[in-house]
Amino acid sequence: MKNNVLITEGKRPFWQLVIAAACFTATLFLLFLVTKSIIEGASEKALDYFKITILILAGAINFSIHKSVAFDFNNLQYKKIKAIGSFKFGTWKVLPDIEYVSVFKQSLENSNYIYDVNLWYGNAHLEAFESTNPLESLEMGKAIARTLEVDLYDATNGESKLVDLD
Repeated sequence: MKNNVLITEGKRPFWQLVIAAACFTATLFLLFLVTKSIIEGASEKALDYFKITILILAGAINFSIHKSVAFDFNNLQYKKIKAIGSFKFGTWKVLPDIEYVSVFKQSLENSNYIYDVNLWYGNAHLEAFESTNPLESLEMGKAIARTLEVDLYDATNGESKLVDLD
Protein backbone atom coordinates (compact mmCIF):
# COMPACT_ATOMS: atom_id res chain seq x y z
CA MET A 1 0.00 0.00 0.00
CA LYS A 2 1.41 3.42 -0.99
CA ASN A 3 1.58 6.37 1.34
CA ASN A 4 -0.35 9.57 1.01
CA VAL A 5 1.83 12.64 0.50
CA LEU A 6 1.31 16.31 1.31
CA ILE A 7 3.79 18.68 -0.30
CA THR A 8 3.70 22.14 1.19
CA GLU A 9 5.70 25.30 0.59
CA GLY A 10 6.30 25.63 4.33
CA LYS A 11 5.58 28.52 6.63
CA ARG A 12 5.38 32.09 5.37
CA PRO A 13 8.15 34.42 6.59
CA PHE A 14 7.10 36.54 9.57
CA TRP A 15 7.42 39.81 7.65
CA GLN A 16 4.90 38.59 5.06
CA LEU A 17 2.43 37.71 7.82
CA VAL A 18 2.85 41.18 9.32
CA ILE A 19 2.12 42.80 5.93
CA ALA A 20 -0.89 40.50 5.43
CA ALA A 21 -2.25 41.40 8.87
CA ALA A 22 -1.81 45.12 8.18
CA CYS A 23 -3.58 44.76 4.82
CA PHE A 24 -6.49 42.82 6.34
CA THR A 25 -6.80 45.47 9.06
CA ALA A 26 -6.76 48.26 6.46
CA THR A 27 -9.40 46.35 4.48
CA LEU A 28 -11.73 46.29 7.49
CA PHE A 29 -11.21 49.99 8.11
CA LEU A 30 -11.88 50.80 4.46
CA LEU A 31 -15.06 48.70 4.51
CA PHE A 32 -16.17 50.80 7.46
CA LEU A 33 -15.51 53.95 5.39
CA VAL A 34 -17.42 52.48 2.43
CA THR A 35 -20.42 51.77 4.68
CA LYS A 36 -20.23 55.20 6.30
CA SER A 37 -20.06 56.90 2.88
CA ILE A 38 -23.09 54.98 1.64
CA ILE A 39 -25.09 55.93 4.75
CA GLU A 40 -24.12 59.59 4.26
CA GLY A 41 -25.16 59.42 0.60
CA ALA A 42 -21.66 59.98 -0.78
CA SER A 43 -21.73 57.22 -3.39
CA GLU A 44 -18.72 58.58 -5.35
CA LYS A 45 -16.62 58.53 -2.21
CA ALA A 46 -17.89 55.05 -1.35
CA LEU A 47 -16.90 53.78 -4.80
CA ASP A 48 -13.40 55.24 -4.42
CA TYR A 49 -12.98 53.60 -1.00
CA PHE A 50 -14.28 50.32 -2.40
CA LYS A 51 -11.71 50.34 -5.24
CA ILE A 52 -8.90 50.89 -2.74
CA THR A 53 -10.35 48.15 -0.52
CA ILE A 54 -10.21 45.63 -3.38
CA LEU A 55 -6.55 46.45 -4.09
CA ILE A 56 -5.51 46.17 -0.46
CA LEU A 57 -7.50 42.95 -0.01
CA ALA A 58 -5.66 41.47 -3.01
CA GLY A 59 -2.37 42.33 -1.31
CA ALA A 60 -3.53 40.76 1.95
CA ILE A 61 -4.47 37.55 0.18
CA ASN A 62 -1.21 37.50 -1.78
CA PHE A 63 0.88 37.79 1.39
CA SER A 64 -1.13 35.21 3.35
CA ILE A 65 -2.01 32.48 0.83
CA HIS A 66 -0.34 29.12 1.40
CA LYS A 67 -0.10 26.55 -1.40
CA SER A 68 0.27 22.79 -1.15
CA VAL A 69 -0.41 19.64 -3.15
CA ALA A 70 -1.91 16.49 -1.62
CA PHE A 71 -1.58 13.07 -3.22
CA ASP A 72 -3.81 10.13 -2.32
CA PHE A 73 -1.97 7.27 -4.01
CA ASN A 74 -4.38 4.64 -2.69
CA ASN A 75 -7.28 6.24 -4.61
CA LEU A 76 -5.07 7.65 -7.39
CA GLN A 77 -6.07 11.28 -6.92
CA TYR A 78 -4.45 14.62 -6.13
CA LYS A 79 -5.56 18.02 -4.89
CA LYS A 80 -3.93 21.45 -5.27
CA ILE A 81 -4.74 23.29 -2.05
CA LYS A 82 -4.73 27.03 -1.46
CA ALA A 83 -5.20 28.10 2.14
CA ILE A 84 -5.66 31.43 3.86
CA GLY A 85 -5.43 30.77 7.56
CA SER A 86 -7.65 27.80 8.33
CA PHE A 87 -9.75 28.25 5.16
CA LYS A 88 -8.66 25.71 2.55
CA PHE A 89 -9.74 25.47 -1.07
CA GLY A 90 -9.16 22.67 -3.55
CA THR A 91 -10.88 19.67 -5.10
CA TRP A 92 -9.71 16.13 -5.63
CA LYS A 93 -8.90 15.22 -9.22
CA VAL A 94 -8.00 11.91 -10.81
CA LEU A 95 -4.25 11.38 -10.86
CA PRO A 96 -3.18 10.72 -14.44
CA ASP A 97 -0.89 7.83 -15.28
CA ILE A 98 2.46 9.43 -14.40
CA GLU A 99 5.25 8.40 -16.77
CA TYR A 100 8.19 10.06 -14.99
CA VAL A 101 9.21 12.82 -12.59
CA SER A 102 11.59 15.63 -13.53
CA VAL A 103 13.52 18.26 -11.61
CA PHE A 104 14.68 21.26 -13.60
CA LYS A 105 16.15 24.71 -13.18
CA GLN A 106 14.11 27.74 -14.17
CA SER A 107 15.60 31.23 -14.20
CA LEU A 108 13.86 34.10 -12.47
CA GLU A 109 13.92 37.78 -13.44
CA ASN A 110 16.49 38.68 -10.77
CA SER A 111 19.18 36.27 -12.07
CA ASN A 112 18.28 33.69 -9.43
CA TYR A 113 16.92 30.22 -10.07
CA ILE A 114 14.03 28.11 -8.88
CA TYR A 115 14.01 24.32 -9.11
CA ASP A 116 10.70 22.72 -10.08
CA VAL A 117 9.54 19.14 -9.55
CA ASN A 118 7.05 18.09 -12.22
CA LEU A 119 5.11 14.87 -12.74
CA TRP A 120 4.84 14.14 -16.46
CA TYR A 121 2.08 12.29 -18.29
CA GLY A 122 1.87 12.46 -22.09
CA ASN A 123 2.77 16.01 -23.13
CA ALA A 124 1.42 17.56 -19.91
CA HIS A 125 2.66 17.82 -16.35
CA LEU A 126 1.62 18.55 -12.78
CA GLU A 127 3.72 20.98 -10.79
CA ALA A 128 4.33 19.27 -7.47
CA PHE A 129 7.03 21.32 -5.75
CA GLU A 130 9.42 24.22 -6.18
CA SER A 131 12.37 25.51 -4.18
CA THR A 132 15.37 27.77 -4.51
CA ASN A 133 17.46 24.87 -3.20
CA PRO A 134 18.34 22.31 -5.93
CA LEU A 135 19.13 19.53 -3.44
CA GLU A 136 15.79 19.99 -1.68
CA SER A 137 13.95 19.74 -5.01
CA LEU A 138 15.96 16.70 -6.04
CA GLU A 139 15.20 14.92 -2.75
CA MET A 140 11.49 15.70 -3.15
CA GLY A 141 11.62 14.39 -6.74
CA LYS A 142 13.29 11.19 -5.52
CA ALA A 143 10.64 10.64 -2.84
CA ILE A 144 7.79 11.11 -5.32
CA ALA A 145 9.42 8.95 -8.01
CA ARG A 146 9.99 6.14 -5.49
CA THR A 147 6.39 6.32 -4.28
CA LEU A 148 5.02 6.30 -7.84
CA GLU A 149 7.61 3.73 -8.95
CA VAL A 150 8.63 5.80 -12.00
CA ASP A 151 11.90 7.24 -13.31
CA LEU A 152 13.36 10.54 -12.15
CA TYR A 153 15.19 12.89 -14.52
CA ASP A 154 17.51 15.58 -13.20
CA ALA A 155 17.76 18.67 -15.42
CA THR A 156 19.06 21.05 -12.74
CA ASN A 157 22.28 21.58 -14.69
CA GLY A 158 20.64 22.06 -18.07
CA GLU A 159 21.10 18.50 -19.36
CA SER A 160 18.49 15.87 -18.46
CA LYS A 161 19.93 12.69 -16.94
CA LEU A 162 18.30 9.66 -15.36
CA VAL A 163 18.75 9.48 -11.58
CA ASP A 164 19.44 6.20 -9.80
CA LEU A 165 16.79 5.90 -7.07
CA ASP A 166 18.49 3.06 -5.18
